[in-house]
Amino acid sequence: MPTDAPTAFFSYSRDDLEFALRLAKDLKKAGASVWMDKLDIRAGQLWERKVEDALSTSPRVLVILSPSSVNSPQVMAEVAFALDEQKEVIPVIYRDCKIPYRLRPIQHVDFRADYSEAFQELLDSMGVERQAAVSAAAIALEEQAAMGMMEAAEQARLAEEERTRQEQERREAAEKARLEQEERERQAAAEKTRLEEVRVRQEQERKEASEKAQLEQERQAAAEQARLAEERRAQREKERNEAAEKARLEQEGQERQAAAERARLAEEKRAREEQERKQAAEKARAQQEQRERQAAAEKARLEKEGQERQAAAALPILPPAFRTILIAAGGILLIFLIVYVATRSKAPASTSEVSQPQPATSAAVAPAESPSSLGSTTAGTAASGEGASSAEGVTSSGAGATKPAVSPSKPPADNMTPEEMNRRGDDYYYGRGVTKNYAEAVPWYRKAAEAGYAEAMVNMGWMYEYGYGVSKDYRQAVDWYRKGAQAGNSVAMYDLGYMYVNGLGVEKNCDEAVVWIRKGAEASVSAAIGEMGYLYHTGCGVGKDSSQAVAWYRRAVEHGDKSAMYNLGDSYEEGTGVEKDKQQAIDWYRKAAKLGNQSAIDALKRLGVSQQ
Repeated sequence: MPTDAPTAFFSYSRDDLEFALRLAKDLKKAGASVWMDKLDIRAGQLWERKVEDALSTSPRVLVILSPSSVNSPQVMAEVAFALDEQKEVIPVIYRDCKIPYRLRPIQHVDFRADYSEAFQELLDSMGVERQAAVSAAAIALEEQAAMGMMEAAEQARLAEEERTRQEQERREAAEKARLEQEERERQAAAEKTRLEEVRVRQEQERKEASEKAQLEQERQAAAEQARLAEERRAQREKERNEAAEKARLEQEGQERQAAAERARLAEEKRAREEQERKQAAEKARAQQEQRERQAAAEKARLEKEGQERQAAAALPILPPAFRTILIAAGGILLIFLIVYVATRSKAPASTSEVSQPQPATSAAVAPAESPSSLGSTTAGTAASGEGASSAEGVTSSGAGATKPAVSPSKPPADNMTPEEMNRRGDDYYYGRGVTKNYAEAVPWYRKAAEAGYAEAMVNMGWMYEYGYGVSKDYRQAVDWYRKGAQAGNSVAMYDLGYMYVNGLGVEKNCDEAVVWIRKGAEASVSAAIGEMGYLYHTGCGVGKDSSQAVAWYRRAVEHGDKSAMYNLGDSYEEGTGVEKDKQQAIDWYRKAAKLGNQSAIDALKRLGVSQQ
């Protein structure tokens, strides 16, 4: 080892420079021969070469341990070199950190608590007193050698050496300045590159976060639109089924009325025929009685004539006046006899006339009451249905005896975004965190819609279409759906088309309906896709085409539309657009039933199969 070699090499992180300088200076003052780059590299010297030379010639390495140094590749490389070269390594703990694995078995000096005590321990570990004696002897020998050389050397050589030394120092200073400048430039470039990389990475992270948030927002918006469309489709499917059921019941009622009317007419005809038969029998009886009376009168007349003849023969000597009296008395007696006979023969006839017509009258009246009775039942049913609808409307609008009392809604906060206002309306609509109240939801939806939020426009249309929190008004519903559709909301496009299909708030227009519903379908609104199948099934605005209807149903099924599943099952059951296949129909009915489609559940019951 060279006589001027340091006894300890300082390995540290730039973050610990202040502590390392203090410790190195204190050790030098105490007589320790330590080497530290900040203290022992002069201007103009090559930094990397000096560090390498000092590390190679030093028998001992002092490593300052801190969180920065244990994470420094340069410090860890210097420690690894010292251990590999079997140099003495003294760990000096400056700050709390995780000690590297290879240094854990080595006794360390802890400066975290008491600097003075730890400093003395470090001096003892380095043998500073012994080192100072050796250094003094080495210096004495060097001085003697130098004196001999100075006495033997020529003055010119000394001058040349001085000039050369100065020139060398100048060159070294220039080189050091150049290297320091290059180092500063390198560090500046590295720092600039690092900052640029950080900026690019942060920008990329912000961009990715923004894109992720945008995608999540779009996904949530799409999910919300699909949910709203499904709710509307289910509600309208329910209304369509109820309308069909009402029409069926009305048809059955009309058929029952027609059957009752036919029965009444048949009964009236039978009663008339029975009455005519009885009248004919009565007429025949009266004619018979008339003939009998005439026969009796003729008989009485003949008997009278015989009596007169007998009287005339027996009383030929009676005077004419007495004969006249007898004839008159006989006539009176004959009249009395005729009246008596007539009275006895007519008594049963009068009884018949009173009692016989009653059944005919009863038979004629009874059927006539049936239509009235049926009509009352039908009217009652209709009234009940109307009442039920009214009740349902009250319940839906949040009114009625069961509705909890709520305070008037507060005006929307000015600092809320339209999306937040719409969510507040949803809270009242669904009862999320507040009492469910449609009337409270409407102002929030209206505020968000008037601020240009398209989804809130759809919600306002929905509230007006079904009278939730407001009076039912199809025209208002159409206006809001149209605003939402023009703002680009695909659910609003479907809703507007639906209103045109059914003539709600606008004149029924299938062509206009197809335009809007097709736009909703192209935007992947499942209800709109299924509605396109319905349009092709009915031929509304397009040519009636069962195959096209089935194709649209299949597309809607891919989006999970349960109504389309039911319609597809119905197509297989009826063989419209596809070959009739009962098993396929049952399979699709079951899929729709599992999702809660009531029409599919009813169809399975009708076919006598389970939902599993």
